[in-house]
Amino acid sequence: MVPISVIPCSGDTIDWLSRPARPQNLDFFSPVPKGYPRFNFPRWRGWLPHRWSIVFIRSSEVIVGLAVARTWERNGEVDSQFEVAAFREFDKPVQVQELREIDDVVDRALAQHPDERSEPQQRRLVDAMAGRVSWLRETIEDWSAWADANPIAEELRYPLEEQKDQTRLCLAIANISLYELARWNYRPGHNCFLEGLPDEPDEPTPFETGHRELDQLEDDLVFHDFLLELGPKSPSGYHPAQRRFRSQNGQHDMVVYHANKHPLERQTGSDLIYYHVQRRSLVFIQYKRMVLEGKSKQRRYRPDKQLDREFERMETVNKITAMNSSSGQGSDGFRLHANPCFIKLCDPAIAGLSATAPVGGWILPHDYFKYLLQSDATTGLKKGKVFTTEAIDQHLNTSMLIDLIKGGWVGTPASATDQLLESIQQLSQNQRGITIALHSQHAE
Repeated sequence: MVPISVIPCSGDTIDWLSRPARPQNLDFFSPVPKGYPRFNFPRWRGWLPHRWSIVFIRSSEVIVGLAVARTWERNGEVDSQFEVAAFREFDKPVQVQELREIDDVVDRALAQHPDERSEPQQRRLVDAMAGRVSWLRETIEDWSAWADANPIAEELRYPLEEQKDQTRLCLAIANISLYELARWNYRPGHNCFLEGLPDEPDEPTPFETGHRELDQLEDDLVFHDFLLELGPKSPSGYHPAQRRFRSQNGQHDMVVYHANKHPLERQTGSDLIYYHVQRRSLVFIQYKRMVLEGKSKQRRYRPDKQLDREFERMETVNKITAMNSSSGQGSDGFRLHANPCFIKLCDPAIAGLSATAPVGGWILPHDYFKYLLQSDATTGLKKGKVFTTEAIDQHLNTSMLIDLIKGGWVGTPASATDQLLESIQQLSQNQRGITIALHSQHAE
């Protein structure tokens, strides 16, 4: 789904967009060498992705027209520029208050400071507007096809969606707006999801200067060296990317790295390693994709030899954690679950790379996965192992895991983390793909 946004514009901008001198029935502007026409809008009153989107143009308490637009660049501390490729004015402005009285979903979609305009809210807003503008649906369909002019090949979508889900999980743990994900814009040649997110030019990368997150890891020299091993000068054959994020209140910083040894179309399953700097706590999540099988198209996952190798690594992590966990660390050393490893079995259906919703599926603690693997419940008719809905009667979902990690209820205690950091490079050296997230939390 192409994102749907609402942007407040000044009277001068609207006058220019709807100027009488424009040729009749010509919605798209003629691009110039530097792109399409650009205008300012206040960032604190609206939001727009960096990819082409369908935009309702708002002036005070009315919506005056429809546009294809995208964020261009910041303009000072308050405004951003947006680029407009097409615009069509409504015959009659639509009253915002009239729309907000339809139901709570439309009301939230039109809020001036939305925390997140979800896809259901976007669709409901289009429904409400389509009842007042006869040509709206057909135009949105046509313009969406134009806006999605860089279709993503099917073999690229699964690895991109997994990496998006890893990034989303980390942002949610750190209370960072999921709007960051909607800034994603695919370009042919991208080798991972992070490459599609804007890299703010005024934010130096950790590899160039060493952010304070890495400075706080000064004692973890092996972990620091491992991150540098994933850097641009890496001799290991990895193709790295990194992005930095910060929560709106400035209390959380997140640096996310992704590296892989294969082109995007050959990437299958990757590990997420999440590290909380202040707690000195690690969480490991392995991603696996289910498939649809049988006449009923049931979700199933069949373990393979690659899982055997990854399972061996998780067993090593668990062993090191158990051997180096100690009592007397205070409350911060307590964990509900001593095992820091999880496996996410992802739904085979792709929700949409422009969406901010998590990838559906089952999240299983490693011990529980091991228990199921040895259970008769996962033994198929031909004695092979298969994970099905019937076999898995309980599991974690994304929200539950986020709350557990955020609260410090799962992950390695500091005493075990020190030992794991010395082994992390060896544990990950044969990985095809790996995402590492460093989360630094600052006092209020």
